[in-house]
Amino acid sequence: MVKVNEFKKKINKILCNKIEFLGNNLDKIILQLSEIKAQKIYSWINLVYSNEIRPIRSTIKKPYKKWTTYELLPFRKQLTIEGIPYRILLIKIKNQYYIEFHIGKHKYYDTLRNNLGLTKKKY
Repeated sequence: MVKVNEFKKKINKILCNKIEFLGNNLDKIILQLSEIKAQKIYSWINLVYSNEIRPIRSTIKKPYKKWTTYELLPFRKQLTIEGIPYRILLIKIKNQYYIEFHIGKHKYYDTLRNNLGLTKKKY
């Protein structure tokens, strides 16, 4: 079982800055992660950080918090925990720093995807 604070600290350390962790029942989901699943997430984040994974690009200039969606680079990962599918989105500001880590079930992900102006055809 993974400890929530350690999980978040490890991700912040990989990304070299503090990000916001969001999602419905985020802490509960993290507690369900095995060490192996957590290591896979850390590895994926390392690949994103080292520019080995391409972001999902939005061409829609829609407002998202204090940015437009065109200014953001979201990275997506699918994950299954105990037979339940989840999606992870890691969001970066273009040419700057990472701001958010989201994890949630498909309904949460669809809402977030729509807020970011992403369509299924983009990935």
